Amino acid sequence: MDRETAMKSSPNDGSSRRFRKAPSKSPAGGLAWTCLILALAIGCGGESNVASLSGRVLYEGAPLSNASLMFYPVEGRPMIAPLSDGDYSVELAPGEYRVTVNLGAELPPGWKEGDPVPPTTRKLPNQFTSRLDTPLTATVSAGGEGQTVDFNVP
Repeated sequence: MDRETAMKSSPNDGSSRRFRKAPSKSPAGGLAWTCLILALAIGCGGESNVASLSGRVLYEGAPLSNASLMFYPVEGRPMIAPLSDGDYSVELAPGEYRVTVNLGAELPPGWKEGDPVPPTTRKLPNQFTSRLDTPLTATVSAGGEGQTVDFNVP
C-alpha cells in the first residue's frame, strides 16, 4: 500500500502522523524528583502513629461470625475490621471511635462469584448498625500496644 492510499484509509483526518522526540528533561527537574522520592522514603521510616486494637464480639452470648466492625473516628475516614469467629484486630490512630456492626450474608452451598448475593437473614437491633445511634465506643491510647476492647451485642 502506498502512502497516499494509507492516508485515505486512515481513521483520522488524513494527516500523516509524525513522531517527535520527547523534550529533554532539565537537571533541575531530575533533582526535584530525586528530592521528592527521598523525602517520601525518609517519611516512611519514622515512628508509626497507630496502635493495635483487638477484641471479641459476642451476639446473644455467642461469637459473631461473617460480620465486620466499622470504627468511625471523630475526624478522618472510618476503618473496617473483619470478624473471624468473633475476634477482630485493627490498627487505628489514637482517639475516640464510634463502632457499628455490619452483618454479611450467608452464602448458600454452590454459590459462585457473579451469582446474586442473598439478603442476610440475621438482624441486629438498629442502634448497633447506625453510626449516630450506636452505644458501642472504643478509646485508642497513643503508644499502647495490644489494647483490647470487647463488645457485647444483646
